[in-house]
Amino acid sequence: MKVSSAVSSTSVNNNNDVTASWATASFSVAVYAYSVFSLVSWWFFLVPNHFLPDAVAKVKLYSMDTATTVPSIWTASLQNMAAMCAFGFTHSIFARKSVKKWMALPMSVERSFFCLQGTFFLHLIQMTWVEASDAANVWDLTNFPQMTTVALALFWMGSAVLLSATFALDHFHMFGVSQGFGLDLNGMLGLTPPKSESGLATRWHYRIVAHPIMTGALMNLWATPIMTPCRLVLAMFLTSYIVGAVTRLEEPSIREDLGGAYDEYLKKTPRFFPAVPHMVSVQKSSLKET
Repeated sequence: MKVSSAVSSTSVNNNNDVTASWATASFSVAVYAYSVFSLVSWWFFLVPNHFLPDAVAKVKLYSMDTATTVPSIWTASLQNMAAMCAFGFTHSIFARKSVKKWMALPMSVERSFFCLQGTFFLHLIQMTWVEASDAANVWDLTNFPQMTTVALALFWMGSAVLLSATFALDHFHMFGVSQGFGLDLNGMLGLTPPKSESGLATRWHYRIVAHPIMTGALMNLWATPIMTPCRLVLAMFLTSYIVGAVTRLEEPSIREDLGGAYDEYLKKTPRFFPAVPHMVSVQKSSLKET
């Protein structure tokens, strides 16, 4: 989960550590393309078809409102939770420094592998999603056009925040493409963020919130005109996962790298939303990785 924070990337600027080749470059481009596909598919998966242009609704591969239905909300929730747990477990495990050290992957493919497993399990949620035929919607704003417009606007705003926040840091390093080529692609394109002596990059979104990628993800989960019970389970589970992983895994890991500078940054910067105080205090979110 370290990708959501304001810590700047240093390995991309030290390409002597990257054993790049045409093979690693090709692999990184293929993973990048799949990651983009999975993420865009995720966004359209979350939007009911009748809120999209017909041409888009006809070509998208997965949709909650046309998913297979099962008779029981409990059966649906268990099946969906299995895919969600697989996503959360692998995403957190492969982000740990100790696991990366044990796997000993070359730096030229390490990040691409992380992106590949993460986007695969995000894709798996879409492929295996089921809805319950016996459950009424938690809310349905279809008959309230103005509220529907607001919900959809917030959803797509969240998507824009999520995507643009990757460029506020180091987009091509984050997706492993720079490592695959052994080049500082962000620097070549003039996109490298300015860095403080501590290693923090706090431009754009990161001046407002500490984890804007997660801000966008949370907006995607909750801003919807139609909330089914199964989607509510998804939103609650992934919200809990995001908050827990950020406060108990990611922030302590960054703190080990940057020390007090990161604590000072968190004290003055809300985690996910402006003007919303920290749900877990900075001092208490200090679980150390073993």
